[in-house]
Amino acid sequence: MKRAGSREAFLRVDVDYVYAAAKWGKAAGVRRFVLVSSPGANEGSPSFYLRAKGRIERRVSELGFESLQIVRPPIILGERPDARPLERLAAAVFKLLPACVLGKFRPLSGASIARCERDFWLKIL
Repeated sequence: MKRAGSREAFLRVDVDYVYAAAKWGKAAGVRRFVLVSSPGANEGSPSFYLRAKGRIERRVSELGFESLQIVRPPIILGERPDARPLERLAAAVFKLLPACVLGKFRPLSGASIARCERDFWLKIL
């Protein structure tokens, strides 16, 4: 949100552009689509961010892809060029809790997410 500069700009990038790409793909004959979203995505959420993620999930699912995977990765651990103090604080707190408590919100490294995605695609291709 900070990088986008405004809520409108955030919606343009995270909802409008993603929807346009999915729609163009569908029109071009794409059968499978993978959408990266967020845990807790829900159009009824009090959080603007989670409402936006819920909106794009709904809009893309309405396009009728033969196969649609919605990926909701947790906090992604790793170095970033921009400062995200709340994310860093949450990751530090979450690391102290057992995985069974956190479930889908357990932070993961970017490398482990990449391995999982690679393994997923190798299975379906």
